[in-house]
Amino acid sequence: MACEPKRACSAEVFVVDACRCARFVNVYDAELLSESARSRVFRGVVARGSLAGLPCVYKEFSGSAAYLRHHDALLSALERAQANAGGGWRGAISGLPRMYGHALVTLPDATELLCCSYAWVEGTSLARVLVDGGASEARRVLRAHPANALSLAAAIARAVAAMHDVLPGQVLVHQDIKPSNIVVSPLFAMPVKGPAAVSPPLATPAAWDCTLIDIDLAYAVPAADGVSGELAAFGRAATVRDSMVREVFCPVPHGTPGYAAPECVADESTSGPVGVAPGPASSSDVFSLAVVIHELLAGTLPYSASQPEPGSSAQAWAGFLQAAEQPIALDPNLAPEVSELLASALSFDSSARPAARVLAEGLERTARCCARVLASE
Repeated sequence: MACEPKRACSAEVFVVDACRCARFVNVYDAELLSESARSRVFRGVVARGSLAGLPCVYKEFSGSAAYLRHHDALLSALERAQANAGGGWRGAISGLPRMYGHALVTLPDATELLCCSYAWVEGTSLARVLVDGGASEARRVLRAHPANALSLAAAIARAVAAMHDVLPGQVLVHQDIKPSNIVVSPLFAMPVKGPAAVSPPLATPAAWDCTLIDIDLAYAVPAADGVSGELAAFGRAATVRDSMVREVFCPVPHGTPGYAAPECVADESTSGPVGVAPGPASSSDVFSLAVVIHELLAGTLPYSASQPEPGSSAQAWAGFLQAAEQPIALDPNLAPEVSELLASALSFDSSARPAARVLAEGLERTARCCARVLASE
């Protein structure tokens, strides 16, 4: 029995053949790439329309009814915003992959599945670029000139700023910014005038295309001017706790320990009830962005030597961030301008953090300055 959106389908069909559900978002030939307890990701092909034949990503979400309905509303708003922004055949718009479609599918046991498809973004995961010995084109360009790392950091910050502003009257908060959720690609490289010792001879600085992926935890909040659209109003009404999976739905913030802001990894033993917890905010994304940029520029996370191992539990990171006398420790070899920017973005006072756009502008200025200095030598 075939799947139907908003109607029942065979659970066996869903497990065996994802294409039965993928066809409701105009996708065929779905090939499994990864899966977790909450989602499965496939590479597929757009079936019909002007984009027919293009590669795409097909993703299935499961979760509480409130989570699925919030995300359904969020994807609808995102699709409308991207359509209004234009962009032709571009695979990414406003720092996010172009959405192709989504649908809610109800399974026989009355549980629901959210299916969506979006553009396949060419490039390399930043997590891979950061690995020593990486053989990707992005890694080669990154090593080609000192200014290129700064320009990449600025491009990532630009992508985060664009994502925050993609929804009219609201701020889209990613809630899980980390290297594995950032796809980067060098746009071009031009010869450098100067000694032949510069190898390979690339521009100063290179230009980058950066896209944020994996918006499973994304949440839209009203903009500072108080505009509250349908999506934000629904989000406020949908605060629930799913006791079966011990998951707190928004407005409790999320994130990956080590990259998440301190307010996002509070120990459960000290956190307040759901209604008291701080809601998702762009300032939390800015903290995560600063951690990523420090790792890109310095090769390490911006914490003191007593930090937990990467991948440790939220409780371990919460204990470290609360107990350490000086948990933030920036690399002393960073340029003073960069250190000042990152120090403000890594503030434990979320209201003191600058916007992602401010970080991008500062990093762009530093990259241009670095390029001029090196060109004059």
